[in-house]
Amino acid sequence: DFDVVRVVVKAVPRPDSVSAHSKASYPPEFLGGELPLNSFENVCIEAAYGSDTSKAATSFEMCMGVLRITNFRLLFSGYSSSDAGRDTEFSLPLAAVSRVELEAKMKVSVHSKDFRMTRFSFTQDATAQKMAALVKMKAFPVDVKELFAFWHKEMISMAQNGWDVYDPECEMRRLGIPNDQWRISHVNSSYEACATYPSVLAVPAAISDQQLKEVVEFRSKGRIPVLTYLHPNGASISRCSQPLTGLSNKSNAMDQWMLDCIRIANTPPCTAVGVELSAPSSGTTSPAAGVAVGGGGGGAQASGNDRPSTASASAPAIISAASSSSPSSPSSFSSS
Repeated sequence: DFDVVRVVVKAVPRPDSVSAHSKASYPPEFLGGELPLNSFENVCIEAAYGSDTSKAATSFEMCMGVLRITNFRLLFSGYSSSDAGRDTEFSLPLAAVSRVELEAKMKVSVHSKDFRMTRFSFTQDATAQKMAALVKMKAFPVDVKELFAFWHKEMISMAQNGWDVYDPECEMRRLGIPNDQWRISHVNSSYEACATYPSVLAVPAAISDQQLKEVVEFRSKGRIPVLTYLHPNGASISRCSQPLTGLSNKSNAMDQWMLDCIRIANTPPCTAVGVELSAPSSGTTSPAAGVAVGGGGGGAQASGNDRPSTASASAPAIISAASSSSPSSPSSFSSS
């Protein structure tokens, strides 16, 4: 059997002085670039999961209202609902429509790509045909430029400075940085350390900007390991380029120490008690013993308490270190 789903998606408060029938006539909040194409009054809606609704029993009262069609979606606003002063709203993006069928008795069924079927009943057969033709034309356009993606525009005030729309330090503070393990660095404020990195970076708190400059010399294009993902449980992902080991398989003590700092930052507090790191002396670069040399997509990776190793590779490396806690609500910060 197919379960009939309730059409109530969102309840929008309306002034009590407005009648139930006129509430649905309120202009909805459109997205930037969303244009109304047509609207149909006195439309009855029902929705059910599955392709065959003959077995489905209606478990809710049929809802009458206004059906609006825009260049983005089908938007239904009910005349009334069980809650006083509220409207029943249903929205279906045109891009989610898989097919449209004109049924008998002035009904149109719209099938979506999530296997949901929504049926609209009209008062006149000509109105049903007009609605079906419009949805087919806009859901399956001949010209790709008619898709809503080419019309959508962000509602940003022209008086607002575009450079202030995104503030990297604000985003880091949202993730809880700076903290005991991570800090904000401005070593790349003038883009001299790395031309392809942002001016604000999140790095381990134990390493200084001067030490970061030494790591820059050992990483391709100066792309040092920086934080790109931080989970509330402390697990993180740091992204970097391959190390410049060269033909002699050189290693850099400061680079390895920075990877150790990242590993310790991801160690659960219960197992990190008593763990101390000491910074190596500056300028220590020596041939590495047991370094894995590869010609393909290798990289540097640290997980749990495994010690990270350096590798020669042609693709950017991912340093991932996860704590023993299981993820629940990840947050992310992109630095590339």
